[in-house]
Parts: sequence; C-alpha cells; structure tokens
Amino acid sequence: MLTPELEQLIQYALADGVLTPKERAVLMKKAEAAGVDLDEFEMILEAKLHEAKKAAAAAAPKASNKEGEVKKCPHCGSPVSSFRTTCQECGHEFRNVEAIKSAAVLFEQIQNLEMEKARELALHENNKNKQLEALAKIQVNARGEDSRKRKKERDDLIWNLNKAARAIEKKFNEAKASLIKLYAVPNTKEDLLEILSMAAAAAYDNDGVIGDEEEVWLQKTDQIYQKLLILASDDPTTINQGTRMIASLVKRLPQKYKQFTRIPKEQYDNISQELKLQAKERKIAIRKKTLSYVLGWRGLVMILLFVPGVFVALFMIIIFSEEEDWDSAMVFCFIYAGPFLVAASIGAFKMYTMCINKAEEEADNDLLS
Repeated sequence: MLTPELEQLIQYALADGVLTPKERAVLMKKAEAAGVDLDEFEMILEAKLHEAKKAAAAAAPKASNKEGEVKKCPHCGSPVSSFRTTCQECGHEFRNVEAIKSAAVLFEQIQNLEMEKARELALHENNKNKQLEALAKIQVNARGEDSRKRKKERDDLIWNLNKAARAIEKKFNEAKASLIKLYAVPNTKEDLLEILSMAAAAAYDNDGVIGDEEEVWLQKTDQIYQKLLILASDDPTTINQGTRMIASLVKRLPQKYKQFTRIPKEQYDNISQELKLQAKERKIAIRKKTLSYVLGWRGLVMILLFVPGVFVALFMIIIFSEEEDWDSAMVFCFIYAGPFLVAASIGAFKMYTMCINKAEEEADNDLLS
C-alpha cells in the first residue's frame, strides 16, 4: 500500500499529465524510503500516468473546422478587428495583451545570438591555437627546410584561420540583422513605445558613423514609429511620447540620416524648431570654447611659434639700418626669417584647428548630456 504522503506526491507530479525524469526519480526515492516494492510501485505509477494523460486529452478543447482566432473585447464581448488598440463598440483600451514585453523578447533573442557567436569564436580560437602548435612541432622536426618557406606556411595558415573567424562573425551579424528586420512589430501602444525606445537607442552610438547594424536598427525604428502613428492616431499623448524618442535620435544622427522617417507636420515643426535652437546653441558653445582655448596655453604656444622668425627679422633690420640698406634688409629678412615665419604660420594654423575640433567635440558632448 502507498502512504498518504506518497499518494499526494504522485498527484502533484501528474497534475500536468507529464512525468519528468526528475519527478520520477524523486518518487522512486520516496517509495524506496517508505519500504514499497519498487517494481510494484513503478507499475502503479505507470497506470496513474496513463490515467492522467487520458484525463488531460479528454479535457482538451475539440478541434474546430473554423480557421483563425476570433478576438473579443474583454469588456463588452464584441469582436475586435486586427491592429485595434481600443474596442470600436465600447472604447475599452487593450493593455498587456499578447505581444507585451516584445522588447524583452527581442533583446533575449539577440543576446542568445551573441552568446552563440562568442561560443563559436572561442571554439575557433582554440582550434586555431591547436593547429598553430601542431604546425610549430612539424616545422621543428623539419629544420632543414628554408625558413622563408616555413614562415610562408605559417602565415598562410594564420590567414586562412582568420578568414574563417571573419566568416563566423559575418554569419552571426547577418543572422542578427535578419532577426531585427523580421521581428514582428507589436500591436499595443505600450509595447510599441517600449520597443521603439530600444530600437532608437540601438540605432546610433554617437561615434559619427552609421554601421550596417545601425542601418538595420534605423529601418526598424522607422517601421515601429510609423505603426505607432497608425495605431495611436486618436491618442496625441502616445504619439508625442514616440515622437520625443524620434526627436532625441534625430538630434544625434549625422546630417545624412536626419530624415530617416516620416514625421507628421505638426510634430515635425516642433522638432525643426528644436533642431534650429540646438544648432544655434552649438555654434555659440563652439565660439566660447575656442576663445577659451586660444586665450589659454594653446594661444601662448601659437605666439611663441612666431618669436624666432620675428627675432631674426628684427636682427636683420637692425644690422642693415646702420647702412640704411633697406633693400638688402628685406632680402635677408625674406631668406632667413621667412622660413621661420612660414613654419610658425603652419604650426599656429594647426593649433587653431585643433582648438576648433576640440571645442566642437566638447560642445557636442555637452548637448548630448
């Protein structure tokens, strides 16, 4: 006979109509501890498992000859057409349905790809080291061969192995791009805002260059935003939230990509004003920072660059002024002081350019922060 505790454990284990290997092992251990014959217990367990499966099959909904699924409003029960975020009958807003957490799911799938990529690259690196070690042993045993031939053989092997590593990188990068492109855009406003935030953040990393992956994210951002405009056409608050994300991205993008998506006129006018104000603030910030650099030690360096040339020119003028031979003074100034002054001008120009570049970089960082 089975103990009440063992009966209850069997009931818990078979509640879902499935008995996992771990559950079976636990039950067998409990039965052995209770002094139950294991062969007899296994027969009873199989019989109870069969009954549980039979009951689960009987409780399952019967197949219908109707195709597809009819969605109904949870508030009034009216049928709901696709891509609706509110019920057309009672106005009930649909929240937290189906595709919720789309951004989290996409992020998880991308992370899985990255982990698989890292695993393959690690295996490839390990294989690469083994092949190089094997080649080194072979070459040690063949010392009579030409050293250039051995070096070429090693270089060829490294080139082929590196080519294989690049192929792995390319395979996973293409898989990631395909995943992003084909990932289904959700149908709820909450999810759309969530995944729009993720896509807009991934579309540009502020390095001044749009790479292949960022191009894909820009396309996805455009797709998500356009769908948000359709689904939230009667919700200005949601559209404003989404447009603020787009505006933040547009401000950071290189000029070539600033019109990557279509923005409604009213929203676009607001963004245009912000972009103009941002450009004006940037110019003012650059001027101030450039002036501060020029008035600092960099400006002192620019002045000192001219000192040797000016000193040589003055020396020539003083010497020839006693004889009042101004033509000779001009010639010797050109010959001896000229190169110093030209070199100083080039150096000062480069220093001034560095000041402007640094000012632009800091101004951009200040605006982004």
